[in-house]
Amino acid sequence: PIYKSRFRALHQSNLSSKVCLSISRISLPRVFQALALTCFPTFIALIEQIGTAEAAAANIIFKVHSLPFHMALGTGLAAGTLISQSLGAGRPDIAERYGHCAAVLGFLYTGAMGALFALLGSPILGLFSTSDAIVSAGLIPFILVALTQGIDAVGIIYARALHGAGDTLWVLGAELTVAWGIFVPLAWLLCKVLATPVHLVWLAYVAYMVSFAVASWWRFRSCRWQAIDI
Repeated sequence: PIYKSRFRALHQSNLSSKVCLSISRISLPRVFQALALTCFPTFIALIEQIGTAEAAAANIIFKVHSLPFHMALGTGLAAGTLISQSLGAGRPDIAERYGHCAAVLGFLYTGAMGALFALLGSPILGLFSTSDAIVSAGLIPFILVALTQGIDAVGIIYARALHGAGDTLWVLGAELTVAWGIFVPLAWLLCKVLATPVHLVWLAYVAYMVSFAVASWWRFRSCRWQAIDI
């Protein structure tokens, strides 16, 4: 009650339609970005049609590589916070430096972790399954994904940096385009039409990571986000 009385936190007079509109404009694209992420269960559903061992291996691969993913995500969120503060202070030059430095750092440490994962592919898969079929089905895809972790980190970090600048609508469009314009159609083509081996189907995921990284880097490098009025 003391704080409620002092700050009048729930009082109608504290509501600003302009601020609420700004919050909605920035946050709603992040909400709908979840639609793009449905590409991952769709991809696993395609893998399941190849075989049970391949599907089990796919789940293991995504779980193991969630570690470097979340490291990159944390770095990107930190960069976004620093970028928003720098833009608010009228220093877009510092904001741009934060974004590029975060991307380089993320590339280096997730790339190093990915290289370690690639070297230890069989033992790591063996920690999650004693089935030789699952380890065999997942080894090459596991190595492919491991070796592209640095590139994936670049895309994640630049995207979160753009979020910090308020450029959330562009990130939504890019993620939807890459996920449903490249990732899923290419996976479907390799899996259902060409009936390629499972490790070639995983090239669709690699294409997704590379495409999103290039798109996010290009947008950040354009500096158009510096003109966004939050």
